[in-house]
Amino acid sequence: MTKRMLPLFVLCGSALIAVSTAQSSPGTSTLDSLQAQVGKVSHNSPIYSEVIPTQFVPPTPGPNDWKEEFTAPNGKLVTVLVQAPRGTGVYSRPIGNGETPDEYFPSVVSEAMARGAHKIVIPYGTYNFKGPAMTETGPCTVNTWPLCTPNTHWTIGNYLGFGPTIEDLDIDGSGSTLNFNAPLTGIQMYNVRRIRFHNFTLDWPNAPVAALGTIVLDPTNPGHNAVVIDNSFPVSATNPNFTVNGYPQIQAINTWDGDDWTGHFNSQAGNNIPSDEVYFLWTPSNNLPVYVGKTSAGDQTYSCQDCNFIKSKNPNDCSYYANCANFDYFRLGARLVVRYLTYNGWAINVSFSDDVDFDHLTVLSSPGNGINFGTGGGYRGARVADSIFTRAQGRPVSVASGPVNLSQFTGDIIFENDVIAYQGDDGINIASWTTNINRVENLSAHGGTVLTADVWDGNPNDYATTGDWIAFFDENQDYLDSARVTSVPGCTISNPVCTRFSFGPCSSGDCGATLSVLNTLNGLGNFADLTRQSAARFVVSRNYIHDCRCHSIVTSSPYGLINRNNFVDNSAGNINLFAGAGNGFGSSNVIIRNNILAQSGKANASGMFALALSAANVTFPTTPIFQNIIISGNTIRRSQGPGIFVDGAAEIYVRNNTIDDSNADAQNDIGWGSLTTLDSIMMLDMNNGTVCGTTLTGTSGAIGVDPSATNVTVSPACR
Repeated sequence: MTKRMLPLFVLCGSALIAVSTAQSSPGTSTLDSLQAQVGKVSHNSPIYSEVIPTQFVPPTPGPNDWKEEFTAPNGKLVTVLVQAPRGTGVYSRPIGNGETPDEYFPSVVSEAMARGAHKIVIPYGTYNFKGPAMTETGPCTVNTWPLCTPNTHWTIGNYLGFGPTIEDLDIDGSGSTLNFNAPLTGIQMYNVRRIRFHNFTLDWPNAPVAALGTIVLDPTNPGHNAVVIDNSFPVSATNPNFTVNGYPQIQAINTWDGDDWTGHFNSQAGNNIPSDEVYFLWTPSNNLPVYVGKTSAGDQTYSCQDCNFIKSKNPNDCSYYANCANFDYFRLGARLVVRYLTYNGWAINVSFSDDVDFDHLTVLSSPGNGINFGTGGGYRGARVADSIFTRAQGRPVSVASGPVNLSQFTGDIIFENDVIAYQGDDGINIASWTTNINRVENLSAHGGTVLTADVWDGNPNDYATTGDWIAFFDENQDYLDSARVTSVPGCTISNPVCTRFSFGPCSSGDCGATLSVLNTLNGLGNFADLTRQSAARFVVSRNYIHDCRCHSIVTSSPYGLINRNNFVDNSAGNINLFAGAGNGFGSSNVIIRNNILAQSGKANASGMFALALSAANVTFPTTPIFQNIIISGNTIRRSQGPGIFVDGAAEIYVRNNTIDDSNADAQNDIGWGSLTTLDSIMMLDMNNGTVCGTTLTGTSGAIGVDPSATNVTVSPACR
């Protein structure tokens, strides 16, 4: 079957390597209405990331800093730097008699700081936290919420405005295990600088992250399906705040390969179709599955008797974003992983902080993401190394969502030598950031004033500052122009609405000509602060990511090196560069080389580089989203769809890659321009590039270049 449509990408996409700018938004109920529009890319568009610095120079370099360097496709030397703690002095003490871990860990940090020590050694042991009660004393406002009932087990640092910055601290766990209790964040770091946190195991042994079950006919609701949970996963309520009728709430279900916990997510488990996955996160509370206990179908039965149904038997007509969330499109007997927790907290969350390193950690569980760096534009320096994210004995899932996430960040990011497996969302997510523009006032050839609706979160670095480089985009993520910020009124607690900043002159020489369209877009235009929120300068190297409902890595950031990784048997495409819909402005000056990419799933027919567009604006951009990308020396094996997919780009160089037994799913090909997903390499809507030295073996299809791709050469050998 060949159709001319946009593939749907939601939480995970497909293909092994795809450079794409065509992504529909969540909530789209039919693909056939989204017609591809090829042939729109301009041949003379500027590359807007060139103004981003390629290095950070610290006032005082440290002898133990972590540093990586590489030469970007534009020939510039990129330095990625994460600073290590400075200072000497060691502090250690055992937990006291009657002292709980909830009391001990904040105290030991305060005691070390009071003594001027810069290293804390935690005695080896297992520490069982009680955790917060998860009740609100509210109301919590933008000014008071840090003082409300905690939503974390251990807080390191102080929310901005509520205490000093914690600096230069090495926290060594000596191999200890931290067992968190409530299905909320384990560790929250606020306003810290040059912190090393290492040699810990983090777990939620009592939180029901996931179970396994089987689709059966519902004896309590004839004509519909139910789920029976395996008896090896007893259904019990460990925390009433996350239950329905006193039992764990089902937040998502996905198809599963295997009879027991040693299996893994099915290759279609992330495809956004309710025959393979359903989320109940957007479902009203009166339409959720309910636990009905022992029935004729099984001992532990969840019924969807209160769920919302539609008459259509076509699963593509049922969108769980539109409250069509039920069990009916799964085949009878299908094995499922039943996920009670998805996005309920983090193992570790880092906010408003510079230079934070995590190494030699083992993360066995989390009620949401693993390690999250966010809520802090203007901050920089993040490293996760020599760490393992995996599942414990008897558990099908490790981290409920994504193990490593980073957004609203300036840059300097190192992820190396990590093992990531069995989680519920993308392995590594590095995202630049864009913000909506309400309108532009006083617009002239020389500049203007941007009005947004940002509300101050207490972090002055989140917002544009005089001298920042700003890039402007329309609603389709088309690049319009760039300029420097000339003045900002600033925000305070008493005036939290950061509504404006002035800019000029524009790179084009005429701001009025390039930016007048922003006032016709009804708030759908946007800008990116390239200085503060580009998440630039990153290295992802020597990681092993496997057996998850995920892409291995997704990114929309510039100046990156993805090198010597092993990405295997994941439900979606292994590498996805994406942009748009608030996900950033697209990657440029990125090198993807010497990776092994094997057995990508069938979440969609294609998609590595994807531009997410709202349902109301499903059109191709007219300017290249991805520029200066080198894809070289990769080995791609047993891909369900195409090996490499390039769309909406410029200056793309695909060199000396091996594609072995790609295009394994030949029954569900999708047309794109003059090409189909039976090609092993697809090049569309781009300008300037080469494909050379490609080795194709087994089922791998041809190299396809659509007429919309201009100045693209294909040759058997690279010069």
